[in-house]
Parts: sequence; C-alpha cells; structure tokens
Amino acid sequence: MKMMRAHRTYRTHRTHRKTQNVIFFKGKVQPGQKVLINGAGGGSGSFAVQPAKCFDAEVTGVDGTEKLDMMRSIGADHVIDYTQEDFIRRR
Repeated sequence: MKMMRAHRTYRTHRTHRKTQNVIFFKGKVQPGQKVLINGAGGGSGSFAVQPAKCFDAEVTGVDGTEKLDMMRSIGADHVIDYTQEDFIRRR
C-alpha cells in the first residue's frame, strides 16, 4: 500500500514538473504577458498559476463556480466561470 502512495506522489510530481516546464520553457512567459489557464482550479492548473505569477504575467483562470475563490487565493488576476460564460467567445 505504501508503495502505491509513493508511486502516485511521484506521478503527481512528474505531472507538475511537466506543467512547470511548459510555462517556463515552451510558453516563454514574460512579465506583463497575458496567460489564460483553462482548468486553473484543478491539480496541474493550479500549479500553473503560481509560476506564471512569479514571472509577473497577468493570469486569467478558467474553471467552475466552486473553484473561483480558490483561483483568486492562489494569485489569478481574473477568473472566469465556464458554467456561466463562454470564455472562448469573450473578447
């Protein structure tokens, strides 16, 4: 049982590391850049908000109603409730 938990923890860490690499290296986030994180209230999404904020990006998080406060608390500048608004068509 303990090995399974350790394996899950390792997998979670690996997933978070991939998210971080996408933000830093592939996304090349720059200060002042606007970043939209779909699923920002979830596991990897919430992990993406904080590094983006460390680069002084303007972060918009997208998720459901129950996660809006959490996204604000971890640093999202703007939050969108996808159950209330079609964020793809938003300008």
